[in-house]
Amino acid sequence: MVHLCNQHAKSADADFEYKHRNCDYRIDGDAGSQAGAAFVAACNRFSVTVVYCVALNAVAPSAVGITGVLIGTPAILPQVWRAIRTEYLLGVSPSSYLLLASMSLGWFTHGILIDDAILSYPNFLLAPSALFIAWKAWSSQRRAAQVGVY
Repeated sequence: MVHLCNQHAKSADADFEYKHRNCDYRIDGDAGSQAGAAFVAACNRFSVTVVYCVALNAVAPSAVGITGVLIGTPAILPQVWRAIRTEYLLGVSPSSYLLLASMSLGWFTHGILIDDAILSYPNFLLAPSALFIAWKAWSSQRRAAQVGVY
């Protein structure tokens, strides 16, 4: 990796990434092959997921939904934990989490109406979590603007 920031060009500190995160970087050598390998790995993971879902759907269709719920629902928990621990949520979009909460409320309502627990109950966790993150992000960004944290 070649460093293009003149201020730190000769620095060889161990915390290189931390000190230089605002500088411009260019990857030397075989960046194209690295990107190609990452793309191939992502395609392989996607293919395995598709094969898994098709095979599981042939055995038990609701198992695909349960697997999605078990993997997808807890995905919001790290952001909730960060919102609880962090004073400022700069860089977190309140509008994105409001949209997520609205979507979750819609899916929750739809699941209740068609009597599908797999569809409705995960959104019972997602909607309030997304609303909490949206509120925390909005209030912390408002507070940061008043204090001048930006």
